[in-house]
Amino acid sequence: MKKLVIIFFFIPFYYLTAQCSDAGVCSIGGHVTESNKNSFSVSYNYGYSGSIDDIKYQSINFSSKLFINDKSYISLFLPLGKQSGPLGSTSGLGDLIAIYNYQIINNDDLNMFLSGGLKIATSSFNKNNLLPQAYQSGLSTNDILAGISFMISDLNFSAGYQIAGGRNTEVFPELKRGDDLLIKGAYQFTFSDLQVQIEILYIKRVCKSSVIAYNGLSNQYYDIVGSDQGQLNLQLVGSLPLNENANLFGSFALPFIDRKINVDGLTRKFSVEFGASYNF
Repeated sequence: MKKLVIIFFFIPFYYLTAQCSDAGVCSIGGHVTESNKNSFSVSYNYGYSGSIDDIKYQSINFSSKLFINDKSYISLFLPLGKQSGPLGSTSGLGDLIAIYNYQIINNDDLNMFLSGGLKIATSSFNKNNLLPQAYQSGLSTNDILAGISFMISDLNFSAGYQIAGGRNTEVFPELKRGDDLLIKGAYQFTFSDLQVQIEILYIKRVCKSSVIAYNGLSNQYYDIVGSDQGQLNLQLVGSLPLNENANLFGSFALPFIDRKINVDGLTRKFSVEFGASYNF
């Protein structure tokens, strides 16, 4: 049996979608698997923004993991989203995440991965009944993702950074997000055949986001007060093998310290997900 390796950025049968004010950075820091097989998964995710915005978020998520060799692999993730709230509803393709992962240490005491990749602006927007950014299926920016993850025994620690790729001019209010920093810690254990992981994530918007203001004569941009806030989240993830190649999985996430501002559509009061994966 091959040594345990860290699945960094996302593993298809564990990945949580936009559960933590996530522009992509929450996919950093992986879970542990005894298999280095290629895999494909499909899942359904439901999230709720809270009563202030009262927006419900649903998505069907497609993801895959493709090994290049014993030390490196590519992970891909693409959602189809639907958002509905008091102002209306939209649906469409979300942003593609593509990550290259490379294992730099693999021994009995320590496993470590470096990863880097892109969040690519493949999302579609509702042009006929254009609603604010919080209702859209993607962010329409090309972002850079990078980080490091390591495991000691059943403990996993990760840090990552997301460089936001400019202003979204596709939709009001022409949001320009600040960069995001992630710090994550996790503990994994097995109960019978059920593999469980408990995670604590801290996500910090490093600098303020900005939006456009129309004054009748010219367009000006201003920083959103409080948009550089942090958030602390709890995630509970479980995976149950059906056979050697197939797994069922589920997850639940909620914030201990939540974001108050939802102009980017990333705030969640809670999020749940379930799905299945196949290894090949």
